[in-house]
Amino acid sequence: MLCSHAALALALAILNWQVIDCDGLIVSFVKYPGYMGSLSVTGGSVLFSPRGSDAFLTHRGPDVFLSQRSDASQIMSYEIIGGDASCGTANVTGIANACGVHIHVGTNCSDASTIGGHFWNKTLYSTDPWQSVMYKTVKGKAYATDVRIATGLTNQEVADRVVIIHDAAGARISCIPVSIGSPGGLVSSYVVSYPGYTGKLSVMGSLRFSPQGSDASQILSYKITGGDSSCGTANVTGIANACGVHVHVGTNCSDASTIGGHFWNKTLYSADPWQSVMYATVNGKASATDVTIATGLTNQEVADRVVIIHDATGARISCSQMYFFKKPPAQTSTASSSSRLYR
Repeated sequence: MLCSHAALALALAILNWQVIDCDGLIVSFVKYPGYMGSLSVTGGSVLFSPRGSDAFLTHRGPDVFLSQRSDASQIMSYEIIGGDASCGTANVTGIANACGVHIHVGTNCSDASTIGGHFWNKTLYSTDPWQSVMYKTVKGKAYATDVRIATGLTNQEVADRVVIIHDAAGARISCIPVSIGSPGGLVSSYVVSYPGYTGKLSVMGSLRFSPQGSDASQILSYKITGGDSSCGTANVTGIANACGVHVHVGTNCSDASTIGGHFWNKTLYSADPWQSVMYATVNGKASATDVTIATGLTNQEVADRVVIIHDATGARISCSQMYFFKKPPAQTSTASSSSRLYR
């Protein structure tokens, strides 16, 4: 099967993400349910390469993709921003799951009781392959590329599972649902609460801008959960930014004062193209594929900006940063080639 934008668009339209040939998997970070500690994974991504379609992980840029291949492994790559700063320097010998980046059996990040242990084919491998998969933090970031984990699983089997990030004590600090990804274009692989937002809504999901949309427009696809349930049914006529999904001028989600307003080329277009971009929630979920926004900007110009999600009143409830699918700086992997996927 050939990789195609149409195939990706179709996959994105399916609420239960599935793997298609030639595509990797991508995950998006949220805080582990019930975690009350001070650590927070604020950015990055995990990628599993499509080359590992039988069971291995790969890392590209700020996202994690799960690959498929005939050798029962995954090829993983990742960038983690804001994990445990002591990972890589602390002595974690004998501490189970310390500084780990692991796929778990759970299929969502909303309920800690369902996340379970590590995910791998226990019939093929008695030893947990994930115990050796660890990140090292340097100046607030951790990278790894092409970490091969022999899981005995295909990408199809790993799709819809979750990736858990651990601190140096082995505690679970972040949870990442695995979903479809495709090399090229822009991705927001994590969604965090808008800085200063104290409301009850909590958005999870991922957003992508297709590589085909780099000629003065963006082509947006997204899947989100936890947005405003009234979006799609409430009368929001005349309410600025109601239920919006918009790129803003800011370049990080840590300071509300720097996020600013909508981002587009005002020299080319006087009217704001983002005002008509809105999500509709159905059964707690909202998704869209191939929404074209004529911004007068290239994907290169949009990279590193933030996407803001609004509630039905127009209030800003979540923030996510856009990245290119790109390979991060090479680092020595801490994972052995015999690593597996379950626990």
